[in-house]
Amino acid sequence: MRFERVTFETEENNLNELDALADARKLHRDVLLNEAVVRYLRLQENQQNMIREGLRDAQQGRLTPHDQVVARIKTWSSAR
Repeated sequence: MRFERVTFETEENNLNELDALADARKLHRDVLLNEAVVRYLRLQENQQNMIREGLRDAQQGRLTPHDQVVARIKTWSSAR
């Protein structure tokens, strides 16, 4: 696997938390940053797939009427 060097700016408290986590896990901050990038990319990929799936459903007429959605959402708050 080939790695490329990147630089970016972040708030000081983010860097402090990252370094504390790296110390606790006995890892270099680069490892944690790579983990974070991979997780972010997978999350974005999953969201894009869900959006595409929703658009396909809409194009094929597989929709839920607004009043049914509202009724379902109201059950979420009353279930607590």
